[in-house]
Amino acid sequence: NRTLELVRRQGGIMQNLDCADHAIQLTLVLLPPGSDPGTVFDARRHLSGQDVNEADISNVHLPGPDVHSWQLVVAGKPPRMTVSTLFIDGRPAAGNLITRMHEAWHSITGGRYAQLAIVVSAQVDDQATEARMIRFIEADHFTTPALARLTHDALTPAPVTAANVSR
Repeated sequence: NRTLELVRRQGGIMQNLDCADHAIQLTLVLLPPGSDPGTVFDARRHLSGQDVNEADISNVHLPGPDVHSWQLVVAGKPPRMTVSTLFIDGRPAAGNLITRMHEAWHSITGGRYAQLAIVVSAQVDDQATEARMIRFIEADHFTTPALARLTHDALTPAPVTAANVSR
């Protein structure tokens, strides 16, 4: 997998999870601060199907306590829908020029948070696919505090205790 190789070369991890009785796939890409700024964008683009010729791309703003900007991609063959977002510098990122400038700065100076791309995808099998995905995203998994903790804790080594050291 080209994306996985790219992520690993930057010292990152990619985790794929099947959710909602395998109807939805969740992919998380975590990259350390100081990684090549293009890697998180390339991973998001490839995993969401943006690099397919027949993809329709739009933005979705979900209501709630944490208003995230999600990118919706619908690809025709096979019929697949993805929503994705970036979480950079401990907060949601629009993926625009300002985000790229922050990433460039952190590639030089380092940072306190891992870079995160979240991609939620599903085969389009009925008209309820988009509603199912939106309900999944609106669940409490993707709040700013939870994602900030994830991107901070990814860089914090677990403390060495008698419980996690084998003898």
